[in-house]
Amino acid sequence: MKQKKSEDFFDVSALIDECFGAKGTKSRMEAEEEAYAFLHQLDRRRCKKES
Repeated sequence: MKQKKSEDFFDVSALIDECFGAKGTKSRMEAEEEAYAFLHQLDRRRCKKES
């Protein structure tokens, strides 16, 4: 197995903060609400297909 170098890794939390704002900000909360709604929609579709 090839050893990974430090530049192969990145800080996911920093990336999320950069894209959607810091935790607790209005833009971050809106993004979280949108993601939550999207996941519930996917779950409903999956349940519908299984029934």
